[in-house]
Amino acid sequence: MTVQSILIIDDSESDQILCGHAIRAFDPSVKINDVYAAYEGLELLAKRHKFDVLLLDINMPDMNGFEFLDMYRKIYGNDAHKIYLLLGTAPQSDIHEKIEEYDCLDGALLKPLDKQDVKKIMGQDA
Repeated sequence: MTVQSILIIDDSESDQILCGHAIRAFDPSVKINDVYAAYEGLELLAKRHKFDVLLLDINMPDMNGFEFLDMYRKIYGNDAHKIYLLLGTAPQSDIHEKIEEYDCLDGALLKPLDKQDVKKIMGQDA
């Protein structure tokens, strides 16, 4: 699958800038949209905006990443998008176990993204 569009859902402007920069350095043709709240991400998806990949911050003030995923999978199921959870630190065992509960997740990545992370997002990690 060729990734043409990515939605970054993160309340941190600096994290959005760093993610966008890493992705554009890998492929400047990728369209990147960003929102600062989980609800905004759900609204864009509800308006039928097309995204190949969602990058979702785990800690946001309005709704955390897991709450977003609970709502997301009720609406879209498990296979509508590639979704990566963005973590500020390495996951503790309880977070790692919770991540495993979500079939709609394609993985969890540490911020800031590195080249290997971007290759994974873009489907070129083989």
